[in-house]
Amino acid sequence: MKNILLSAGACPPKSQGMRALQYQGPNQLEWIEVPAAQIEAPTDVVIRPIAVATCDLDWGIVRGQVPFPAPFILGHEFVGDIVETGADVRDFKVGQRVSVAFQPSCGHCGPCGTGASAACSDVPPTSMFGVGPISGDWGGAFADLIRVPYADNMLLKVPKGFPPEWFTSVSDNVADAYRAVGPFLKDGQPSRVLVVGNHDSLPLYAAAFAKQLGASKITYCTQSDKAAENARKLGAEVEKVTEWPARVASHDITVCGSHDPAALVTAIRSTAAQGNCTCVGIMNGDVEFPMREMYMRGIHFHTGRVNGAAVHEEAVGWITSGLFRPFDIDTKVVPWDEVTEALLNRPAAKLVAFRE
Repeated sequence: MKNILLSAGACPPKSQGMRALQYQGPNQLEWIEVPAAQIEAPTDVVIRPIAVATCDLDWGIVRGQVPFPAPFILGHEFVGDIVETGADVRDFKVGQRVSVAFQPSCGHCGPCGTGASAACSDVPPTSMFGVGPISGDWGGAFADLIRVPYADNMLLKVPKGFPPEWFTSVSDNVADAYRAVGPFLKDGQPSRVLVVGNHDSLPLYAAAFAKQLGASKITYCTQSDKAAENARKLGAEVEKVTEWPARVASHDITVCGSHDPAALVTAIRSTAAQGNCTCVGIMNGDVEFPMREMYMRGIHFHTGRVNGAAVHEEAVGWITSGLFRPFDIDTKVVPWDEVTEALLNRPAAKLVAFRE
């Protein structure tokens, strides 16, 4: 039997459908009426999103810079309230407020069993919310309701005493930034960190993690005045440039948080011998790598989607422990009914739409 929350305003009657924010093409967003989300499998829940954040990818989508075919419903970083549960959901119940992993994953297949939830074999390849058919057509979180599969694997209760909007991005941008620096910063070992990026949350998150985890030096290379200002507040030295240089001074750990291939080459060529370079920016085409330099210096290069569900609980702990403070990064919280204008005008590196 399904469990359903019937409190006023929580769930529109299914016959009336629901509203969702659709990307219709470059700089074209519209709230439309769609069929209401509902349980389709016994492991599903239906959630009413109450805080939805922009991933850095969303800014490129809205401006038509990412080749995802329109139309589709936006939003994949979110917190919400459970309004309905399937019969086989064991760990969660109606009325709970939860953080949702941004990539659907089952939690029991071979890849999930090894921590590779981004490669779950029970869902279409590259599955995620908020980008349409290209990643499984799972719907988006800028909506009255959203269906979430594999609830027991996908959800975490929002810790009491913390603002729910702090946890919107934990399984995506926050976890992505941590994996670019955290595994390579060794206790007591001086490490120089370079972040190459502009006014986006992911590279700024990486700089924040580097500071909190004890990097001996943090350099933020950017073309953006706003990013430079925020990076300085986070404790980084700023290398302000008008175009991406061939290299910055040698660093043990380098991060490319840009979608520009030239920025990636800057990060690679600025990586010290036996150092680690991670690209957390999505490139829209092939990139020519300086392979000879990488080979001769023994550079370790990392890329790929973060394993959102696998690191979800750990990422929540970075916030509750005080290791990471998400709103140290330039963030704007707007009322739900103002999100369209905010998405088109981009008032901050990170945008969160909130409603009660």
